[in-house]
Amino acid sequence: MRTLPCTAAALALAVALLSPAPADARRVYRIVDNAPEPVRLDVSPGLVASMAAADEAARNPRPGQAPTAPSNGAPPPMQVMSIGTNVDGEREVLLQQPGQPGNTAAVRWPNQANDPSVLFHVGQTVQFDHTASEGREGLMARDAQGRPLTHIPEPAPAPQGWNPQY
Repeated sequence: MRTLPCTAAALALAVALLSPAPADARRVYRIVDNAPEPVRLDVSPGLVASMAAADEAARNPRPGQAPTAPSNGAPPPMQVMSIGTNVDGEREVLLQQPGQPGNTAAVRWPNQANDPSVLFHVGQTVQFDHTASEGREGLMARDAQGRPLTHIPEPAPAPQGWNPQY
């Protein structure tokens, strides 16, 4: 007769442990992967404006003007100005559009063992084109001969319904 109360108590304990805990209506928990992008491209406002103007000119060419190709989000050919480590410890390659000192960009990535900066050198011309790598769309930085230097993945989209305001 004694095993029945022990079994009932064990069953009640198991049900209590396996049942979901009541939700706290005051708190919303979101799990967000904040892992930094392996490589990113930061562009100056001047370069963004220049690319937008080039896209507008491609969409609406002036009479007598030779047609131009749209950028489709790819920066124009740029020249490597410097290579180094920034104050956050990231490796970076600083770029400038030739003849346009306000049109700059920086390719940045965490300091790592396989450092892509060894493929860049000061004075080198870097070209960008859209391509996929490792299953992600993005830009491929290439040297003047077309050899790949590094892939810059498109930023990951924000989770659906994500609102950073609390």
